[in-house]
Amino acid sequence: MERLGIVGRARPVDVESIQRLVKYFADQDRMLHRKLKDIRKDIGGFIVYRMGGEVVGCAALHRLSDNLAEIRAVAVREKDQKHGIGRKLVEACLEKARTSGIPDVLLLTYEPSYFSRFGFEKTKIENFHHKLYGECLNCPKGPPSKCGEIAMVYHLS
Repeated sequence: MERLGIVGRARPVDVESIQRLVKYFADQDRMLHRKLKDIRKDIGGFIVYRMGGEVVGCAALHRLSDNLAEIRAVAVREKDQKHGIGRKLVEACLEKARTSGIPDVLLLTYEPSYFSRFGFEKTKIENFHHKLYGECLNCPKGPPSKCGEIAMVYHLS
């Protein structure tokens, strides 16, 4: 059963709610931590799911190049999972990439089976130099080969 809510662009007032969601899962080693200042800086790329005015889910689309974007920070409050909220957030990110003319969408995840439902396919992070050399090598958990995240890609064109 779907929960009734609204998918929309994140606003500056949502920054702390987004960080709380991400922190909850990052503290369990299920995703990477995001600093408040980084969320604030990237707020234009975040999409949120609101129920009763409260942010219960988030995801971000981050452009890495003209041809590549990354979906990041997909998180849904635990008690609101299994109701299609994550699906709506991922689909909104893919639509945003599509309307921006970005042909490929990358993500790194500890939950590849979840994202394979949307058509994401496992790939090698080495195929995406923008991500690997821009961020992964400087990650506190190390490169994906050490942190355990699985690279996946979705081809929109």
